[in-house]
Amino acid sequence: MRLMLATALLAAAPAAAQVAVPAAITADGVPPIPTALADAIRPYAEARSAVPVDWNPVDRSLVIATRFANTVQLHSVAGPMMMRRQISFEPERVGNAHYSANGDVLVVQKDVGGNEFFQLYTLKDGRLTLITDGKSRNEFGAFSHDGKWV
Repeated sequence: MRLMLATALLAAAPAAAQVAVPAAITADGVPPIPTALADAIRPYAEARSAVPVDWNPVDRSLVIATRFANTVQLHSVAGPMMMRRQISFEPERVGNAHYSANGDVLVVQKDVGGNEFFQLYTLKDGRLTLITDGKSRNEFGAFSHDGKWV
């Protein structure tokens, strides 16, 4: 059914508006894509997932990474079948997070523009605070046993 719809849209719209090729992409031998076809398949390209990231050791809520806007952000889910609550609000992707053993610190890893030059931050009340030097690439390893050191 969906394939028939896509085929019908392609056949019916040869002179219709077309999706513009981004300036950063060279498309050699690729036929024009009608806007109607792009619009028809958009719901399938916008599929979302929720990836478990960590447990809050204090209230036992689950931290998940999911995308509801342009980038993946962190959300808290208090229990089964309960609504998610967004806890990070960054313009860039925030996907990894780790709670300290007593739950007083949430450390997150974030880069800029997908450059994989990761920095570590603490997340509290929706705000990030940089804890690495900003000059070297960092990934989370572990907390010390007492939870005072990363």
